[in-house]
Amino acid sequence: MVPSHIHEHSIQGLADYFRSVMSDQRVRNPELGEYWTLHTGKGAFFVKALGGSTRFLSDLGIFINNKGLFQIEVTFTQRWDDILEKVEYIVEGAECWGVLVVKID
Repeated sequence: MVPSHIHEHSIQGLADYFRSVMSDQRVRNPELGEYWTLHTGKGAFFVKALGGSTRFLSDLGIFINNKGLFQIEVTFTQRWDDILEKVEYIVEGAECWGVLVVKID
C-alpha cells in the first residue's frame, strides 16, 4: 500500500509531540540519554508478526537500548480487524510495553 499524505502527516505530528516530551524527560532524567530514542519505520522483533514473520515495522516507536518498547500505529485505510491482529502480535513480544493506535476516519 502506498502511504497517503494524511497518514504520513499524522505520523510526523505525533513524532514532533513525542520528541518534545522525550526531550523534557531527558532534562529531568539524564540517565535516559542516548538509550531512549524515537524512530519512524524502524523494525522491531516480536514473537510473531503478520504473515508469520518475527519482524515488524511500526509507524513510530520508542526504543530503549534498541528494543521497541512502545509502538504507535496510525491507520487510515487499513481494515480494523487487520490492525487488531497486528496489535495482538505486537503485544505478545516480551519487550513490548504497549501500543497506541490512532485511527483516522
